[in-house]
Amino acid sequence: PILMGEGRGEGSPTSPLPPSPDPLFIFLIFPIPLFFPLRALRDLRVKNLLCVLRALCHLCVPLLPLQSKMHQRTKIKICGITNHDDAQAAINNGADAIGFIFVKDSPRYITPADAAAIMFELPPMTSAIGVVQDLAIEDFCNVEQNCPCHTFQLHGKEPVDLVQQCGPGVIKAFKYEEITIKSQLDRWAKVAEIDALLIDGSEGGKGQPFDWQKLTPLLENYNKDIIIAGGLNASNVAEVIKAIRPYAVDISTGVESKPGIKDHQKIEALCAAVRAADAI
Repeated sequence: PILMGEGRGEGSPTSPLPPSPDPLFIFLIFPIPLFFPLRALRDLRVKNLLCVLRALCHLCVPLLPLQSKMHQRTKIKICGITNHDDAQAAINNGADAIGFIFVKDSPRYITPADAAAIMFELPPMTSAIGVVQDLAIEDFCNVEQNCPCHTFQLHGKEPVDLVQQCGPGVIKAFKYEEITIKSQLDRWAKVAEIDALLIDGSEGGKGQPFDWQKLTPLLENYNKDIIIAGGLNASNVAEVIKAIRPYAVDISTGVESKPGIKDHQKIEALCAAVRAADAI
């Protein structure tokens, strides 16, 4: 890596910069070091060009999530994408993000290399979300290098320190349980590396809904964006939007013909239902 000022004596007559350079000048000459994600600087885990691109895209692309306390339209993530055609159907119908499952025992599993081939064909303004579960940091890095998604979603029982190492800019997912939901929200609210929380009706991929109404009072003035998943489809997505006004909804089983294969008509109906609910 290039270190600013390396090899230059301060005040040296051969130095192209003055002893006390103007910060704006450094900003213009060295934009990448100033904007490089803290994760790369802290852990020195950017080992190849793909990770550099992902790190820069994380700051330059309108990602899911982008924190905003003002309600705008509900973002849509179609998860469990395994092929180009399904990714294109999601995009054509207005999805903001597609999700890749990097959990090997899932019927929606896709290899990072295959996911990267799909991701690199995405149009501008569309995000790729990589879903991982309980990976050691070394394994997370390997996935990230092979498929440098715009955002990663941690969908297991990851401890706080591991979430922090995988950040910044991650989504932390967990199962809704009435007895633990308050403590979960309190726990993750304190972790700066998390951009959003995804609350699911199951441990993931089961299509199991939960009582969304009970979440509403817990989310008042909450400091993270909220994504809702679990049993959502075109017939019930308006209910969760009305009850919670989430930042985004995450749908997989609700738009499938079978696990890992999407039904394009269901995707179209789901996206139309979200837009109709936003208009109310």
